[in-house]
Amino acid sequence: MTYICVCASLVENERPEFQGEDRFSYIDGKPMKYFPPADKAKKVMYSCCVIFGMICLVMGCVSVIFYLQYLVNENVDDDSNKSSGNTAVSLASAIQIMILNSIYSGIAISLTDGENHRTDTEYDDSLIGKLFAFSFINSYASLFFVAYIKSNLGEACQGVCMAELAYQLAVIFGKRVVYIAVLLIK
Repeated sequence: MTYICVCASLVENERPEFQGEDRFSYIDGKPMKYFPPADKAKKVMYSCCVIFGMICLVMGCVSVIFYLQYLVNENVDDDSNKSSGNTAVSLASAIQIMILNSIYSGIAISLTDGENHRTDTEYDDSLIGKLFAFSFINSYASLFFVAYIKSNLGEACQGVCMAELAYQLAVIFGKRVVYIAVLLIK
């Protein structure tokens, strides 16, 4: 028995949004649209620079949030007030994640549109990669800070920062559950 496998990318049509010069194919002589690889590389590099800038913005926001927590906790002697500061930081972090994800979604779509992808599969792969990379870093940067950086900065965590890390994770996941529930109700 012989199995024939047809790769979907070999028969996939061009996107209507794809722009290029009309040329004849060197392979079969049929008309095709040509977009220079150098131009494509420039557009992808521009997208990478914007993504890097947005990731730097996330790191800056996380740093500011935890610096504010440090300032609040430094001036407070009562543990219950420190707990309130940790709650405020977790909520601020959750709000920051939600706002930056919504802003970046629009930016990622416009960047991917500007890259001039030939097929829908290329377009979808590029968009998914951008959204995943940013969302992952945006969602877990504060947890990374608490788990690995905070204890090395001289802040008191009573050994390890597991309680704060667990609380922050619960708030971030809880925010996500509430956000999805609100979207489903609409």
